[in-house]
Amino acid sequence: MCTCPVCQTEFTEGEIRKKCPVCDWDLTPDPPTMGQVPEPFRQKIQRTLEWAKNSWTKRQELQSQVSQLQKQLEREQTSAQTQLAEMQAQLAQAKQDESDLQAQQEQFPSHQPLNSGKAKVFREALGEGIYLEMVLIPGGTFLMGSPETEAEGHEHESPQHEVRVASFWIGKVAVTQKQWQAVANFPQISQALKRDTSEFKGRNRPVEQVSWYDTVEFCARLSRRTGREYRLPSEAEWEFACRAGKKTPFNFGETINPDLANYLTDPDSKLTDSRTLSRQCRNQTTPVGSFQENAFGLYDLHGNVCEWCADIWHENYHDAPCDGSVWKLNGDDKYRVLRGGSWHEFPKNCRCASRLKARPGDRRNDVGFRIVLSSSSF
Repeated sequence: MCTCPVCQTEFTEGEIRKKCPVCDWDLTPDPPTMGQVPEPFRQKIQRTLEWAKNSWTKRQELQSQVSQLQKQLEREQTSAQTQLAEMQAQLAQAKQDESDLQAQQEQFPSHQPLNSGKAKVFREALGEGIYLEMVLIPGGTFLMGSPETEAEGHEHESPQHEVRVASFWIGKVAVTQKQWQAVANFPQISQALKRDTSEFKGRNRPVEQVSWYDTVEFCARLSRRTGREYRLPSEAEWEFACRAGKKTPFNFGETINPDLANYLTDPDSKLTDSRTLSRQCRNQTTPVGSFQENAFGLYDLHGNVCEWCADIWHENYHDAPCDGSVWKLNGDDKYRVLRGGSWHEFPKNCRCASRLKARPGDRRNDVGFRIVLSSSSF
């Protein structure tokens, strides 16, 4: 085994080389004969060797620096390409938002609602062709709660009392999974939102397994994006919108059947239409708008998913506000109100006046929400 005196590359005895393949050093004369050459020539060779070693060391250092610079350049180029891609994506989103806004303004000049038959509807663009449809509910007075004579009523729904509600906008349907996913992509305000949260998948099915806190974050993100104050409805607003002028247990009459709502059938209930006792329950959510609308043009207020309200829980309506506002005082703050019943609830819990409660952090596959907007937002 021999070694190049400059770069220290080793060669086997069987290899015959005149020059080192790494540093190009002349490997002749053979080192054993060096002692036989004249002293001046030997010193010259020695100086040349030292120069070659220094040159090789410097070359290696320069090569290392070049390699580091190349890697740095590649990293910076990758970073620049990433930044460019992000900017292009932001530009594309801005163009899409501008297109959505222009389409919205063309349909609703100066944010005036579209008069669609009996209902005034406003569409809020969420991007990528996704919209929230909001229906204008005219202000009025109604009796909130259930009368003592109502079948399967509960003391939570009493005393029945008169409430005056100002006009407001409310979701035509419960928030869908595609609407939820669109808003979940908006910048975070207070907490993260899981995009794919629902058990029963479907872009047009209601989003479920969302907590009360999740819905508040949804409204906050949407409000910041649009400049309008979206929120959960008060109990009074929800019931007023559900009843749509009706005083019966359901906004379509005294009894319920599977052709009118998605709920858990109960053949022993006085609220069940006896003509439909053989119908089977669906055991899952259905796409929004699957059943007949009420007099205000709203869908799915009985069954499908329970809907969060802004109010904290109160055991009854003693000292309840009479102006339709959210009831925040003197209640049980460990719970929030659910309205409307669900695919998993019996008829008695799907009535206009029915009230249920849940912890604000709970997430269930039969709980969703719809949102409201003050009429002063336009």
